[in-house]
Amino acid sequence: MKSILFSFFLFLGNYTFAQQKAELISFSQLEQRINAEDNSTFIINFWATWCGPCLAELPDFQRFYENNSDKNVKLLMVSFDFPNEIKKVNRFIEKKNLKPAVYLISDTDQNAFINNVSKNWEGTIPATWFVNNKNGKKLLIEKPLNELEINRYLKEIN
Repeated sequence: MKSILFSFFLFLGNYTFAQQKAELISFSQLEQRINAEDNSTFIINFWATWCGPCLAELPDFQRFYENNSDKNVKLLMVSFDFPNEIKKVNRFIEKKNLKPAVYLISDTDQNAFINNVSKNWEGTIPATWFVNNKNGKKLLIEKPLNELEINRYLKEIN
């Protein structure tokens, strides 16, 4: 009986409670994912594990995600850590128990995709890009945000 219970909990531990992992993708692949859903609104937060202001806003993004998971809003976290630091980012995700999808951009020249987000963006982080595919509105905010501000900017583009 003990071995059956142990096996059951081992099964649960491996599958039910699997941790979120970062995915390494190119910026064009990220754009394709965003553009593929015509009726969705995306919030894309650009951050890094080494960025103090980014880390300070993460709990607000986590709360936003938990409070809005049933709505037609998708939160994506895009780390500016280097692609070869994916293990470090995955440890960070596990430690902070981050639930939103986390991506690392595989493009080594980040300046190449920064202009695709906004011609006025110099690449400073934290930055959050709000994209409403239904009405075509986009908004880039270059500062740390709290949950109240996230909701306010979301209403602005919807």
